[in-house]
Amino acid sequence: LMVNPEITSGHLNFRDRDSHFIFGDVATAVIVEAADQADGGWDILGTRLKTVFSNNIRNNFGFLNRCAPEGIGQPDKLFVQEGRKVFREVVPMVSDMILTHAGDLGIDPVSLKRLWLHQANINMNELIGRRVLGREPSREENVIILDEYANTSSAGSIIAFHKNNADFASGETGLICSFGAGYSAGTVYLLDQDLSVKQQRVRLRATGPCRWECSSLNITQGSDAVDAELSVGRHRIEAIDSEGRRVETWIDVRGM
Repeated sequence: LMVNPEITSGHLNFRDRDSHFIFGDVATAVIVEAADQADGGWDILGTRLKTVFSNNIRNNFGFLNRCAPEGIGQPDKLFVQEGRKVFREVVPMVSDMILTHAGDLGIDPVSLKRLWLHQANINMNELIGRRVLGREPSREENVIILDEYANTSSAGSIIAFHKNNADFASGETGLICSFGAGYSAGTVYLLDQDLSVKQQRVRLRATGPCRWECSSLNITQGSDAVDAELSVGRHRIEAIDSEGRRVETWIDVRGM
């Protein structure tokens, strides 16, 4: 069970007209299960975290010590940010992280059905969406919930996912991405799967004799073709020839 409680109102400076109206309090919860125990749901294709030090979003220790004598009336105990600097630095950092992670997973970003991004700034999300998809994304592709929920920090991308995933078909992929103070960012690539079909039979074939390796099963046959049962989801497979040369590929096994 992963829980994201975000009590953001505590650190708001209600004298600061640039920030006090942005945030909202919320909590979200996500259940993560092993694939062989799951009954329905989504495959997690990959996760990644990144941090880059910055003072541009911060509070100093926090509102919990604001009533201490040395902290009374000090604005640095509450939320402060330099918004324009944050925009200029976070957009390229997050865009590059999303694209690099997709490339490492063998995912074409253009094929993503939906982006569930951190809900902090609509201009930031739209620019990241354009950089990732290579074009202007539609509202269905790049979900915005700021008008209804405001900025709920790390919970925002999970709310966006929860409210906007029912139209996915088996085998379609999407991205959850949160980013914020620190700077910190995280990406989670998801594959919708129809678990009414747990496995599919696939035939792997090479141009010559080879040994097969797959993260999902143990194949030791030394032949140019082999039949295998692969679970629904994405699998990384390597063919190794007699001289030890490796060829890597990814196979998407979809439910029916």
